[in-house]
Amino acid sequence: MRLYHHIWWKKPQLQTNEQETERKASWLELFFDLIFVALIAGISHRFLDNLTWIGFRDFAFSFSAVWLVWENSTFYNERFEVFDIRHRIFTFLKMIPLAILAYSIHDPFGIQFKPFVLSFLAVRFILLYLWWSAGKANPVLKRYTAYILFIHSISISLCIFSIFVPAGYHIVLIGIAMIIDFLMSFGILRFQETLPRISRSHLPERFGLFNLLVIAEIIIGVIKGASSYHHLTWEIATLSALGLLLSFAIWWAYFDLVIFVSFRKKFLSIIIWTRLHLPLSLSVAALGIGLQKLIKEPKFISDAVHWIMCGSISVILFALFLLILVSDHSEEANEMNLEFKHVRIFLANSNLVASVLAILIGFFGKGTPAIVLLSLLVSLVIIQCILALYVWVKAQLNN
Repeated sequence: MRLYHHIWWKKPQLQTNEQETERKASWLELFFDLIFVALIAGISHRFLDNLTWIGFRDFAFSFSAVWLVWENSTFYNERFEVFDIRHRIFTFLKMIPLAILAYSIHDPFGIQFKPFVLSFLAVRFILLYLWWSAGKANPVLKRYTAYILFIHSISISLCIFSIFVPAGYHIVLIGIAMIIDFLMSFGILRFQETLPRISRSHLPERFGLFNLLVIAEIIIGVIKGASSYHHLTWEIATLSALGLLLSFAIWWAYFDLVIFVSFRKKFLSIIIWTRLHLPLSLSVAALGIGLQKLIKEPKFISDAVHWIMCGSISVILFALFLLILVSDHSEEANEMNLEFKHVRIFLANSNLVASVLAILIGFFGKGTPAIVLLSLLVSLVIIQCILALYVWVKAQLNN
């Protein structure tokens, strides 16, 4: 009996992205993203209950660990995705330790540290095997995959050692491991230059979809904050409306200025573009937490909530500033088919100025009423949307 395993259990194949003009995210990738909804929600809930520097440290470390797993898996799919049974099974296998990770996320560096690290290691080992199998199936890529395996082995070893060191040191080892993973792509730059180009349709879509999940945390924060009251007052209704408006504005600015434009073709620009999404996504998630707390307690804005709001907006706008600089604003690269090169610096500097203003509001706006504070921060983002819209309309008229 012939099983035809070469059909349903294929070897990883290098994607050339030359056979199709536009590669879209697969339904399996979208299904895989669902597990990150639970992870992001758990991380956010944990931070909401502990708005301290320790709470922020745990939030940043947990979110970064989750993001790095998602990013690693996304880049593997970008390079070697094959639509067969093998790919489905390994995707499902990755989701099992991620579910355990979601379970342990409520105290990842306390009593749940071992389940957190072991589940994190489990999904990393699955990814390690996938990269190894890709190198084995594609001999010309052995140096590329060998370097990836070597770097990941170092960070995985640090995570293993963290289980056996005294409390306090384990966080340091986890932090070093994540920094190694975060910077790894810069080390493989010389290998990337010899490979087929990265898809400028699939990869931006994947990062855009992940950020949609994170922006949803802003909407959830608004709803949870408002639902803590039995009867809405005009103040709570206004704050809720401003919170929703902020989520709309962040979506508008991010997609118009970043996703609809795409990155430049050089691999260094692609690496910088992807890495900038970590502080961007982390800040958007933190913003949802700050909004929820702000709406729940508008009469008493603690220093923590004040700085979460101002700091998050500042980092989001600064990330947009840098993302615009590494984006390709030529007509062929953006979905709107318009030439934006001549206004790229103008749009970038606008976000930079707004980022600085958000920090100034943080320093000099303490004690500001909740509605005024939120209105100021929302205005900073809406201005970017208006400027982007103005540029788009002007370009349409010129065409």
